[in-house]
Amino acid sequence: MQDDGDESPDDEVSVRLAGLADGLRAELVGRATVEHVEHETLRGTSWTLRPLDPRSAPVWWLLLEDEVMVQVGQFHRGGSWELDRTPEDVDLVERIVRAAVEGRVRETVALARSRVVVTLVDGQVMAETGYVGCLLGLLPLPGWRHWGRVVQYVPYRAP
Repeated sequence: MQDDGDESPDDEVSVRLAGLADGLRAELVGRATVEHVEHETLRGTSWTLRPLDPRSAPVWWLLLEDEVMVQVGQFHRGGSWELDRTPEDVDLVERIVRAAVEGRVRETVALARSRVVVTLVDGQVMAETGYVGCLLGLLPLPGWRHWGRVVQYVPYRAP
């Protein structure tokens, strides 16, 4: 550890998130790949879990100096959570990733928006809606969650 109060690059959070990626890489051989990128401009590290079956939900998580972000789904609109850089929030990242691997993710998609619903192993439901684009994201689409295209992602398996 450093003495100046700065977070060490090998703190518990970074070690656990890297360990999550390493464990998934070994566990999901033939079902998914794990990509790791060091972002010098962001001063962070990201991992992307890409299932080989296109009907499964990809997951991306990013570790920054003071936060952890996780994104689930194929459309990169909804399904994004900004979390604190704490062991408790790493637990949540692990639970979200596990839900994706086990096929407990549903995404409703419409023009410039999507809503991702993740069901954790204990039955807790997490949902997040995201929008993209200035004009299209602001365009009202009454009832879009009911008529939008629903994607129920499947568990990770060999294609």
